[in-house]
Amino acid sequence: MKKQSGKRLIVLLAMIAAIGAFSLLWRAHLHSEPSACASCHIMQEGVEGWASGAHRSVDCLECHDPSLWLEITNLGRTLAGTVTQPQPITFQPEQCLTCHPANPRWTNIAEIVDARPQSDTSGRDLAVIAHAHFERSDCQSCHKDTAHGTVELLSRRLSTDVPLTLDGRLDEGLWKTAAPLLVPIMGGNSIGRIAVELRALHSDTDIFIAARWPDRRDDAEKAMWEMGSDGKWHKLGRTRAGEPGNEDRVLFLWDVSIPDFSQQGCLVTCHLDVSASKYLESPGLGDIWHWKAARSNPAGYCDDKHITHIRSGSDGGRHGDATDQKPGTVENVNDRGDGPAFMHDPAHEPTDPRFLFAQTAQPIPAQAVFKPGTRIPGYLLSRPDGSRGDVEAAGYWENGFWTVEFRRKRVTGHADDVAFDDLTRRYPFALAAVDNASGAEHSFSGVLQLRFIDN
Repeated sequence: MKKQSGKRLIVLLAMIAAIGAFSLLWRAHLHSEPSACASCHIMQEGVEGWASGAHRSVDCLECHDPSLWLEITNLGRTLAGTVTQPQPITFQPEQCLTCHPANPRWTNIAEIVDARPQSDTSGRDLAVIAHAHFERSDCQSCHKDTAHGTVELLSRRLSTDVPLTLDGRLDEGLWKTAAPLLVPIMGGNSIGRIAVELRALHSDTDIFIAARWPDRRDDAEKAMWEMGSDGKWHKLGRTRAGEPGNEDRVLFLWDVSIPDFSQQGCLVTCHLDVSASKYLESPGLGDIWHWKAARSNPAGYCDDKHITHIRSGSDGGRHGDATDQKPGTVENVNDRGDGPAFMHDPAHEPTDPRFLFAQTAQPIPAQAVFKPGTRIPGYLLSRPDGSRGDVEAAGYWENGFWTVEFRRKRVTGHADDVAFDDLTRRYPFALAAVDNASGAEHSFSGVLQLRFIDN
């Protein structure tokens, strides 16, 4: 009898050891092959989202580390056929910090977490970000689609003989065939938390991108000159976010070779402790498409720039792409710096008095007299040539929304541009939008991906 009991005990221990070994092997399998999760759980959608998300190179158990008992229980339920939905595996915000540590360059934001949006506290517009990144109470509120959501902008192939007119209206049927991507952005107090809708199309030679976002007003009065009652010109400008006197903007930052872009996105370029705050900390390159409602849109282009670790002047590491003979839009200022140098040519009545084009401007006569309240645009508009003029763009504001269409050669041949030359790879980028403001007062996205598809 004792012999039989001993045998049963040995068999039982062997079964327990086999189950334990199988469980450990199963865990190892999950570590090496995350898609194996879908073989037992009803979670194909989650796996597909993971495969297209920013965490697609991260294995499941890096973020979701269940207890061994929970895994054994789930395995038993699966084998018994009783699983209809996977049991959620929760994780704490602190787990995010194992791969995404708090950037020491942002510690001074903690001082303005409770700043009023309209106060004059330094960096006030970043208070919302400070709450999220330093209190760490709502990681998934802003980044819920990072691991298991679509952060891909899909570009559908066009026939090269199909015309697509850039007018900021998206009224061609072709745009309706492009899959929309809603991108939540947050940050600057001038625009706050909104969603930007993106669409993309491409041909054998060109790429087309459309951006649409809510904005209560068409702002394009940046740096206007106004004649005062004292007989002197005064430069108008925004004194507080949201007030007239600046311009609306939207920006794309394309990762060409930016260190740590996949982890930090556009935040890797920010340095709040210096005036020239945008630059890379080590050699690299980012391609910037900077659309401006006042300075570039009327001339039909998007300012093509780039960012490096080399700093120069107040723009830090941001530099305009090279031009040949035409520099593009420039400030309308006289040699003394106390007034405009050009005015509208009376022979060419402007369609919109906010804009002064180089081809229809004339020098202000020395003897000219202007009434108080007279306004003259602060910029002389024209499209640059060379690499800086690569991106054609047209924006149109209507019924509380901006819509901007962009077109650029997929491969420009310029070293300061991202080259969309490989249709099988994903191209990382980030997005930002601005409501009548400048500087740090912008709302921005996390890391996004552009992917090319045939249909």
